[in-house]
Amino acid sequence: MEDLELRYKQFQEKTSCLNVIDSIYTVWALMNNFQFDIPLPNDIQIIKESSIIERRLNSANEWELEFILKEILKNGLLGSSQYNLKENRFLSGLTQNCRFLEDNLYAALNINENEEIIFKYTFNQFHRQFVWQEQMNLNSILYRYYKIFSYLDLDKIIENKIGMKTFDIIRVGFYLTFCFFKRFFWELPLKSGITSITNEALNKFIGIFATQYDDLRKQLIQMNDFDHEMFYKYTPLRGNPLIILNDKLYCPIVTSFVWQYTSGLYYRMYNEEGFSNAFGKSFQDYIGFIINKAIGKEFKLIPEAKYIQNGDTKDSIDWIIEDVNSYLFIECKTKRLLFTAKTELKDDVSLKKELDKMASFIIQSYKTISDCRKSLYTNLEYNKNKKAFLLILTLEDWFISNSLYYFKLRENVIDKIKELGIDESIVNDIPFFINSTSFFEKEIQLISHIGISLYYTKTLSGEISEEKKQFTFKYLHNEDFLKEFKF
Repeated sequence: MEDLELRYKQFQEKTSCLNVIDSIYTVWALMNNFQFDIPLPNDIQIIKESSIIERRLNSANEWELEFILKEILKNGLLGSSQYNLKENRFLSGLTQNCRFLEDNLYAALNINENEEIIFKYTFNQFHRQFVWQEQMNLNSILYRYYKIFSYLDLDKIIENKIGMKTFDIIRVGFYLTFCFFKRFFWELPLKSGITSITNEALNKFIGIFATQYDDLRKQLIQMNDFDHEMFYKYTPLRGNPLIILNDKLYCPIVTSFVWQYTSGLYYRMYNEEGFSNAFGKSFQDYIGFIINKAIGKEFKLIPEAKYIQNGDTKDSIDWIIEDVNSYLFIECKTKRLLFTAKTELKDDVSLKKELDKMASFIIQSYKTISDCRKSLYTNLEYNKNKKAFLLILTLEDWFISNSLYYFKLRENVIDKIKELGIDESIVNDIPFFINSTSFFEKEIQLISHIGISLYYTKTLSGEISEEKKQFTFKYLHNEDFLKEFKF
């Protein structure tokens, strides 16, 4: 470990030779190219004619660029430098250093000899990389979070806390996003280029979402960097994507900025009184909105209803989609995976706690479905001849379905189902799935096209990819977004 720590210090010394502003510019250009297919400026010295995959391999992936920029913001120069990140040989050298450190830090844990660490390492990789690799449709993500946070009770909480309504936050954020597609910095105070956004609203937004460079640098310096989890730790740069330096506003990573004024609103609000209940109700309503946009007349959408069991009033599952031969039971959960669960490596204490919570969501769903099969539901006369499936929908992806933890989770669910006296065969009869909202927004279109039973049967057999190749997915929000957010 001492040799690796020395290697890290040498890496830091190299970042200390780089100019901060030039480095922000280079990262901004590469990130926009990788994430939004915006052409690279002529002065970025990588082979522009190569594919995006090749450009990433020969320069740096997005998660590596984020780490390198963090180090430059912490260690770099505000004065002139003889070195420049725009030179691919220098950027490539820093990237290779990162990859060497990462590989050897994990090798030091003897990951090949420890099954638990292998599981956790793979799970960490999902959370580190997949968020960058999933193609972002800007209209879709903006409308999704606008629709959720503009729910009346939530909108009031946000306005009281932040001082801006959800619509204004999304609209100003959208405008600034396109400003930062064109340039990596703008002079302060900003002046709006459109009549529908005032200078006051623009600069109020900046006061909420931007941070001074000196403050950000202090936060970065205070981080305890060198350990096995150094490449996965939360960086203040993710939470502070707009940087104020010398009366200029910089945005090195536009994707991080979009995350901050959409999904990131949650982290500014989750402790506010009344937020949790309003957020859960809004998310549930949003899923119903999505389903209604996607399904045809041959499907029936059944909302949550009250029913009585042993004298107690209970809630049915959030949504049920019914077609001619099957049911899809949907439970909506806003619970987000703790950041420690995504980053810890030596153990998986936090992750196991989070998986226990997910197991409780699944078990509660099976309990109410069991009541449904006993004809206790008031909103559905259950037909035992129809196939049934359970879907736990999360607002953000937990990446459990793609990991070995899914099988551990399933075992946990079956064990607890037995303890409750529920026939464990329900888990086989009604298999469960865990998906994110962004995934569901596409998949519900294919479900509507081929039916519930065929979709999930082919998903279980691994044959669903063939169906997807033959189906054209649409972005459900494009028309709504362009109508409501026209400038």
